[in-house]
Amino acid sequence: METTFEEDKKLSSGTIHINVAQLGNFLAERMKEPISIKTGTKVSFFNITIPKQEFELIIIPFLICEFGWYLELNKNKGYNVLINDIPWIILRI
Repeated sequence: METTFEEDKKLSSGTIHINVAQLGNFLAERMKEPISIKTGTKVSFFNITIPKQEFELIIIPFLICEFGWYLELNKNKGYNVLINDIPWIILRI
């Protein structure tokens, strides 16, 4: 995970690396310089093999449930969830 946040009116960044074999053992590191020109968090997964259909039927609905309320409450701030660099729009009923 990479994150850039505002602290003391300046941008700061950090990273966290977690291995599935040792979820309680992670490496957190504060960067000397911001890694982005704006605030935000990027979560990346590597070496995951999951069928596309399972991803679309299970993972995406989970993300919508997990983050949809936050995106709706903060829609005026322009927050997004991107999967493979594609923004996922939360459908409103």
